[in-house]
Amino acid sequence: MADRHIELITYFMDNFGLPHDLSGKKILDVGVWTGGTSLVLSALGAQVTALEEVVKYSNTVNYLALAFGLSNLECKPISLYEFDVNDTYDYVIYSGVIYHVTDPVLSLRILFNSLKDNGRIFIETMGIQIKNTTATFVLFEGPRHFRGGSKEDLNRGGGWNYFVPTPRALNLWVDTVGFDDIRMDDTGSSRRIKCVATRRQHKDMLRAGLSRPDIR
Repeated sequence: MADRHIELITYFMDNFGLPHDLSGKKILDVGVWTGGTSLVLSALGAQVTALEEVVKYSNTVNYLALAFGLSNLECKPISLYEFDVNDTYDYVIYSGVIYHVTDPVLSLRILFNSLKDNGRIFIETMGIQIKNTTATFVLFEGPRHFRGGSKEDLNRGGGWNYFVPTPRALNLWVDTVGFDDIRMDDTGSSRRIKCVATRRQHKDMLRAGLSRPDIR
């Protein structure tokens, strides 16, 4: 992934207002793989909780934190859907993950709940490149998108691409769970979308059809 973790955090700083000095801030970093973004955030002073459901990658992050003597970074080897911490974080980084989950709306609600009031979420995802910027299409790929190899190989860490949104579809997902002040970029030639949104205050969402009606 080369310098992608540095470029991503730099983009969030230069374009979406992530502070350069994160001292005293609590950050949840979701789906961190081997921890590139988490290491950058901890170096900038944040207290970082990383989530990575693939145990060997979570172990790698914790090993790196130990090797570099970082007391402000911990990686939990759990699924986002197992995470149940409310009103805690100043910022959430949700990069390269939402198109890998089977329930993007529920995942965003969990992250909405994890933020403090006036906390912000920074999202980066694969997106559909389309001229009609108001289209709310979502491309489903699923496991059949990957051919060859054993089930273990294909589950290697990152999993399948499930729902790949247009920018407008992502905007609606984020709005649906309660976020305000949503800002998007466009996909451009890279087919990636970036987004920032704020939890102004905790509020309820439409629960008809919600896969976890007990979610806060």
